[in-house]
Amino acid sequence: GVFLSKCTPRPCIEIEKEVSVDDGQTFVDADDCDDAPTAGKSAEYRLVVTNCGPEDLVNVVVNDAQLGIVNYPIGNLAEGDSVTLDKGDIEELFFELLCEEFSLFENIAIVSGEGASSGEPVEDQDPACVKCEPCIDIEKLVKDYLKGKK
Repeated sequence: GVFLSKCTPRPCIEIEKEVSVDDGQTFVDADDCDDAPTAGKSAEYRLVVTNCGPEDLVNVVVNDAQLGIVNYPIGNLAEGDSVTLDKGDIEELFFELLCEEFSLFENIAIVSGEGASSGEPVEDQDPACVKCEPCIDIEKLVKDYLKGKK
């Protein structure tokens, strides 16, 4: 005999975390810490959340422990839809770096939700790395020893 089974597509969610080190002019996917951009005084992040599955999603939230983002509510996300979040939506996506020594700052954004009809939980995560380089202010002092000389 022949056995046929029906596969039900599962809900799906994706998150892409990008970083800008030039005041939001350009954003790059910084998953690879070896090729991470170098920031001086600040880094700005952008999150793109996409429903990549066959059903609407509900109770969608974003978390990023290192940036202090806890259960930021996106809510419902229709099949195939995306939402982009930046510092205008979540102020913690702008991060002042206090670099006293060269270091690598890696953080991970996590998105979760559930299928509207199936109730099945979905989750995805994406890291972003930034190289932190200390800012050095050089002050040049020049004595005006010519003052009064002609």
